[in-house]
Amino acid sequence: MYDLGVFPFRVELVGAWVDHPFISGILPGSVVTVNVVNDFESRSGLASSSRDVAKKLWPAGVPLVNLEGNSKLLFDAENTPEKQYISGAEDHIGILYPGVTRTQYNGSYWPEEIENTQDPSLVTWLESVIKLIPISSRKDNFNPRAIENLDVPLIKLLCESGKLCWESIHKKDILGFGEAINNSFEGKTGILPLTLTEEVETTRNIYLGSSYGVGISGAGGGGYLTVITEENIVENAIQPQIRILPQV
Repeated sequence: MYDLGVFPFRVELVGAWVDHPFISGILPGSVVTVNVVNDFESRSGLASSSRDVAKKLWPAGVPLVNLEGNSKLLFDAENTPEKQYISGAEDHIGILYPGVTRTQYNGSYWPEEIENTQDPSLVTWLESVIKLIPISSRKDNFNPRAIENLDVPLIKLLCESGKLCWESIHKKDILGFGEAINNSFEGKTGILPLTLTEEVETTRNIYLGSSYGVGISGAGGGGYLTVITEENIVENAIQPQIRILPQV
């Protein structure tokens, strides 16, 4: 069974890089992603390369069954032995699992636990408070790990953002949600300072004072900022369309 013609993107809310052992091998942590069907640019922190591989594996549309097994199949299909950089499992799981997903990592590329919700009330709330702000795509030669600062307090901030984010979403707690978004951003950019470009910092500062939190989806360095706000009108904003399956 396939979701005919549907090839979603993955928006990472918090926990970028926790799906790599250089982070979760120091402290366990989690990533929270949402599955969206908006039309986005490539190289923008939304797992577009993994999405391209999914299109080749399943030309009819993403599968609706055996989601964990098919996510692992997609992970293996993209991360071939000759590939220089590993694409983390949050990308493949985030593309196949509808709704909102939390993946828990503990020193391995594959998560030890996957939690998922398609609760319509939570999805509607998320769509109302998340605004995606487009900025320039990542440069072709972008290497976020060229400089690493594996400071344990920063890793703790990043790794624990997933739990706070997940709990806040389930409580519809926008203060906690915004805090998780900010904690993840500060942890990620502190660990990998090259992810904080001048444009990312300048644009984030525009929205920071009037929102509950501002992050950036994916590896960093460009793409889409995630602004958490109850304001209906935000300049340049895209409202995410979160994919859920029909309720039986």
